Amino acid sequence: MKIIDEFTDLPVSRQRKKQLRYQRDNRCMICGQPREAEATNKVLCVRHTTAFNQQQRARAGFQPWQPGKAGRPRHDQQKAVA
Repeated sequence: MKIIDEFTDLPVSRQRKKQLRYQRDNRCMICGQPREAEATNKVLCVRHTTAFNQQQRARAGFQPWQPGKAGRPRHDQQKAVA
């Protein structure tokens, strides 16, 4: 059975069409799980957003924030510190 929608005739791969459908339906583009309304990332669930951030941090060579050190605390720790 073929899905007929606004992505059917796009000249992109099947996987990209699936990602676009997930994005339209407010689902994670990687695993398809529903995204939370308060999520900071518009295309990924919390699990994959965290994994992506860790990969980017490792690639750039950054260290995680530590209390008492220079730098800005993580978003969830800002409320606890303030």
